[in-house]
Amino acid sequence: MEPSCGCTVATIDGDKKIEPQKALTVKMSLKIEDPGIFEKPVFFYKKGADSPLFAVKIQGNAQDQIEHKLPTSVELDPKTHNATVELELKALFEDVKMDVEKIVVVGDAFEKLSVESADGKQILAKVSFRGNAKSPPESQHFLRMAFTDKYGKHVRDVPILVRNVPPLRAAPRKLTLVKRPDQTVFVSMALLGVFEKDKEVSIDIRHEDQVVGTVTTTPASDRLLSVKFTIDEKSPIWQLPSGVLKFSTASESVDVPFAFQE
Repeated sequence: MEPSCGCTVATIDGDKKIEPQKALTVKMSLKIEDPGIFEKPVFFYKKGADSPLFAVKIQGNAQDQIEHKLPTSVELDPKTHNATVELELKALFEDVKMDVEKIVVVGDAFEKLSVESADGKQILAKVSFRGNAKSPPESQHFLRMAFTDKYGKHVRDVPILVRNVPPLRAAPRKLTLVKRPDQTVFVSMALLGVFEKDKEVSIDIRHEDQVVGTVTTTPASDRLLSVKFTIDEKSPIWQLPSGVLKFSTASESVDVPFAFQE
């Protein structure tokens, strides 16, 4: 008899032989750390055989002992490279007890855990993250919580993806506008930042308080957005030798100098 992993224990009381027309009692127990559907086989071997005679599967759906409310993805502010999110932990069963002193966040960007209220059944806190301009675009962190129930002590890791969102940038950083024979200027550029791939984005283009145009486009990746538009003699910047255009999304904007080529 051989369990499939160390989390499963199978024992036989008394004689381990199964006589013809007789029954043998096998006691099985397992320890499941993570909630969800599980399947653990126990293999039974004939003495001296290399292959199992048969297998018994233990199947079930382990319930989570703790309800946790915490974003699975945290974005650092593009200017300050900081972020603070709320954490709520709640015990779902009477025998479950949490220890706030044993709740930590593992990862380089973690700054502090500020507890607002805590007992063995519910914990409310705020988790602060801090990075810098050189921090990686994405880094995996974990909320590690320890708790006890009638079966003993447990440790649970909840993944948190920390994203260091770069400020919106333009490429090229300065636009050189060349008037074509048909009295138009075709502009092709890119905005660099963090976008939701395949989700349409609207770009508002202004010079001071005047609207130069609006572009609706779909990013091909989560880091780059292609922007193409045309300027003609009706544009408010047509007669200007140079200036600054502001490109704005729903949440960010970037200033891009321009100059008409003589």
